[in-house]
Amino acid sequence: MSFFQVTRVKSSRKPCRCYWCGERIEVGQPKTTTATVFEGDFQATNVHPECFEALKLWQDENRGEEYWPDEGTMKRGSTEDKYV
Repeated sequence: MSFFQVTRVKSSRKPCRCYWCGERIEVGQPKTTTATVFEGDFQATNVHPECFEALKLWQDENRGEEYWPDEGTMKRGSTEDKYV
């Protein structure tokens, strides 16, 4: 990974979907945006603040595993899969 940036936004200007849980982030709600360049490809994600904390916890717990949760498949603010 050649670039990684995390931006905490206090009030979203446009509605978007949370990458972690798939729920909408409405205008005015806080969000965390990540931007990365991985193997030459730019990637940006928007997540709820509590989902960002869950994402960091999941990464710490699963260090070394190649599996990455599919977009929108996790419970909001949790490391649990919502389809289990």
